[in-house]
Amino acid sequence: MVTSVGAGSPRRAMLVGTAATVVASLPVFFTAAMAVPLRAELGFGTVGIGAAVGVFFGTMAVSSLYLGRVADRLGATVSLRIATLGVAAAALGIAALSRDWLSLTAGLVVAGLAAALAQPAANRLLINRVRGARLGTAFGFKQSAPPTASMLAGLAVPAISLTVGCAGRSRSRGPPP
Repeated sequence: MVTSVGAGSPRRAMLVGTAATVVASLPVFFTAAMAVPLRAELGFGTVGIGAAVGVFFGTMAVSSLYLGRVADRLGATVSLRIATLGVAAAALGIAALSRDWLSLTAGLVVAGLAAALAQPAANRLLINRVRGARLGTAFGFKQSAPPTASMLAGLAVPAISLTVGCAGRSRSRGPPP
């Protein structure tokens, strides 16, 4: 059974759907953008970062069929809230608890599950709230979210990583292994 999310503004639905998709993509793009300082901090190379990012996308691909059904059952609004909380938990876990490849990858698995729920929930939100004549534009707007998340992650490297992030810690510990 599909639960309706009720009446609401099509513009608001586009903004919420796009924002949720951006947020769901941020952990993996932050990880990729901060590959150099992460390599030094966590003690593994570019292959390890690539594998961890691959696990995120693999998790998202495998779980999206099942979590799409969950989004249909719970409704768009509830699913987006759960997905956003999942992404927040994953991001905080990655930031606070990543000490090696396994802990980083575990955080990206959680983020991949949350992203796999957010995508169909955002789609459901648009289907429920945007008229047919504007639906293509709404989906186009939503599909701009991953490149937006990638851009934000790129901007975060000088803003966060090089000022207060893990790059400062790795310099104080000496050269990477």
